[in-house]
Amino acid sequence: MTLRAHTILIGLRGSGKSTIGRLLARTLAIRFVDLDDRTPGVLGCRSVADAWQIHGEAAFRMAEIAALSSVLAEPACVIAL
Repeated sequence: MTLRAHTILIGLRGSGKSTIGRLLARTLAIRFVDLDDRTPGVLGCRSVADAWQIHGEAAFRMAEIAALSSVLAEPACVIAL
């Protein structure tokens, strides 16, 4: 059995985390998760903009923590924060 750890990409908005993350995940043959795709769902929203507008920054940041905790409990993947 091969054990793998999550690979987490951090950086400024628009810096290429998602682009590089998809390429890296493909190279490593593991899943790619963009936290911006997961976080709105925690708040019952369809987009980051909707979640931010409806619930505000504090709730959005708490939802990010919940989404990240959930992803970290899953099998190893590349995660764009």
